[in-house]
Amino acid sequence: MPPSSPVTTTSTETPSATASPAPLQLTYTVFLSDDWDELRAINVGCPHRAPPCMGAPRTLFQRQNPFAPPSAIAEHAWSPDGRQVAIAMASYTDDSTDIFLADASLERIENLRNLTDTPVVWESDVSWTPDATGLVFTRASFTFGPLTLVIGLDGSPLGRLLPSAEELSPSYVRLSPDMTRLAFLAPAALDLLLYVADFDGTSTVPLTETGFVGGAPSFSPDGHLLAYCWLPEATSHTGQLVVASLDSPTSRIVVTMDAEGCSGPSWSPDGEWIAFAVSRDHSYGLDIIRPDGTDRLSVDTGQGSAGYPNWRHIPYQP
Repeated sequence: MPPSSPVTTTSTETPSATASPAPLQLTYTVFLSDDWDELRAINVGCPHRAPPCMGAPRTLFQRQNPFAPPSAIAEHAWSPDGRQVAIAMASYTDDSTDIFLADASLERIENLRNLTDTPVVWESDVSWTPDATGLVFTRASFTFGPLTLVIGLDGSPLGRLLPSAEELSPSYVRLSPDMTRLAFLAPAALDLLLYVADFDGTSTVPLTETGFVGGAPSFSPDGHLLAYCWLPEATSHTGQLVVASLDSPTSRIVVTMDAEGCSGPSWSPDGEWIAFAVSRDHSYGLDIIRPDGTDRLSVDTGQGSAGYPNWRHIPYQP
């Protein structure tokens, strides 16, 4: 299906009274320099409309990496109720990354605490277990990895995922909403492929056979579909956003073929939109699109290069 023409949304108006408070927030990392990042948010109301009611970008959190790149804020993931956020972020104590947990209101992130604080390892690809009892992330170092680990919200170890598929070096592991299946990426020669497996790591099926999958895949809210970005090769100037059926792995829709540098798609909790990062004017920005390929919109993310989109239900605000 051919994509619709992108439309840039630059409105700074808040949703109307009938749509307030906005039911969703689109959040993302903004890379401002080699060592300074922000986590920003845009309130999104009336999601059935195109364009939806989108507020102005606001900063929830700022972080400076006191050592060196990589980025200060790598990825983030919201708890199912939208009241907490897990962040893969530069360590305060050494040149590595750790997993942090924080509380979140509509306006800011606070009470940040380091759950792992592990020296000389790099922790990334963080996501929540759908039952909200734990966090899934990747740990790697110069001597091992990547390993897919699960910890409790107090940082206690809860186990590992995909130990039987460790020879594949899985990363960006995501759990289906019913916690019966896993999606993950794994290298194969010069390619980076997407796989789906049962929760115990068995019945592993490749969804892609060549090319490079850009960033983590995203399950639809009902768990039957999987969105991912596919590029012919890692340095490709083309890209496709694809939705595959997990009930029939050979059935898939190319949502848009015009997605240069596509990476990290994220399905909104109401199933109305998919957000993804795209290369634009020697930088990165965010687009949102319907799962059927209609109503593609370019999002005004403010100053800086934007990536790692995510969504949350906005908690009730008294």
